[in-house]
Amino acid sequence: MPVNFVQVKESLKTYSEKVKVIINQQAALEKELWTNFNEKSDLYQELREFVLKASQRINNLWCACPTNEPLLSHHALPHLPQQYTILAADGSQIKPDRHKAIQFCIINVGVIKAHMGSGQTPQCYTHSELLDYDQIFSTDGALIDEDTVALQRDYAERAALATYVQDEKGQIITLTDGPLGLYKGTRSDALQQTWEAKILKVYQQLEKHGVIAAGYIDKPGSDLIGRLFSLIDLSEDQLRNYRSQNRHFKGISDAILLSRVLKTHPGERSAVFQLISKPDKTTNGSLDVYFFYLNVGQLQQPNLVRIEFPAWVANSPEQIDLLHAAVYNEVRVLERHPYPYILHRAHELAVIHFDEYAEVERLLFEEYLQQGIPMGIQSNKEANKMLSGR
Repeated sequence: MPVNFVQVKESLKTYSEKVKVIINQQAALEKELWTNFNEKSDLYQELREFVLKASQRINNLWCACPTNEPLLSHHALPHLPQQYTILAADGSQIKPDRHKAIQFCIINVGVIKAHMGSGQTPQCYTHSELLDYDQIFSTDGALIDEDTVALQRDYAERAALATYVQDEKGQIITLTDGPLGLYKGTRSDALQQTWEAKILKVYQQLEKHGVIAAGYIDKPGSDLIGRLFSLIDLSEDQLRNYRSQNRHFKGISDAILLSRVLKTHPGERSAVFQLISKPDKTTNGSLDVYFFYLNVGQLQQPNLVRIEFPAWVANSPEQIDLLHAAVYNEVRVLERHPYPYILHRAHELAVIHFDEYAEVERLLFEEYLQQGIPMGIQSNKEANKMLSGR
C-alpha cells in the first residue's frame, strides 16, 4: 500500500508548529552562544587550560578545545604549491545477510593517487577483500552487524593509504571521508579498542612518513563549541556530576556558529581547535584529533565543512596551510556541489554494484559445489522480496 497522505496531511500543522517553536528556541540559544564566543575570543589560552582540567574530572567528555588562535580567527586561502601528492581512499561493503543462502562479507576500497603539477594521469587502485569465514561472526556466534563491517572498512581505507605512500617523497596529503578517528556506534568497547589500536598503528606509519592525514566531514552537525561553552560557568561540583544530555547550548552546530565568522570570503578557514574525547587507555593514548572549519560556499553564502587532522599536522603551520589550500582546490572542481573531487572519484571506484554482488555470490556457489560444502537455503522472506522486485 502507498503512504496514506491524508493522515500525513492531518499531522502537518502540528508538526510545523513544533518546528517553529524549536527554531525560535534555537535562535535564542545561538544568539547567546555567539555573544559568549565573541566576548571570550581572546581568552583562548585560559579556555584551553580550563577544558584540559575539566577533561580530568568528566568521563566521556566530548567538546572543542581552543589551541593557539583567537576564537574569531579567520585565515585567508594560502598559496598552493605547484607540486605535491594527494591520495584519497573510500570504501564500500557487502555485509553478511542471514536471509541469503551463503553468508559472506566483502570490503572494497578505491584509492586514487595524484601527483599534482606533474602532468601525470592519476593512478587508480581497487582492493577487494573477501573476509575469512570466521571473521564474519562475532565472539558470541552471531553474524557481524553493519557497524562492525564499517569499522573494518574504515581500517582498510587507512591501511590502503599507508601502503601507497611508501614510495612517495615530498609533500603528501591523504584524505578519507568522515571523521579521522572512529565513531563508536553500537560496537562494544572491547571491539572498538581492538580496531582503534590497529588504526593508530596505521597513523603512526603515516606520521613517520611525514604525511598530512586528514578526514573531510561534509555538512557537519557537531556542536563541539557549544559543548565547550556549556562547561565554563559550572561549579566544581557541577563539573564532577556533569551530564552532556543536560548541557545548556544543545544543538547549536559549529557550522551555524562559525558561518558568522567565515561568511564573507570563500576559502577562509576558522581557528584550529582540538577535539577532546575519552582517552583510550589500551593504546597509550588514542589519536589526538584537531580540526578547523572551511568555507567552501559562495560569496555571502557560507557552506562550512570540517577538516580533521592529527597532532603532528596541528604542530606545523606549514602543513596546515598546505592542507587548507589543497582541500579547497579539490572542492572547486565540483563547484556546483562542493566536495573533494579526488574523494568523489575514490567513491566511484569503491562502489559495489548489484551485478558485482551477484557475480561474487555465483562464484561462491560454484566453489561450494566443487568443494562439496553444503549450502544453506534462501529465506522465504528474501525469496518473496526478489519476486516483488522483479
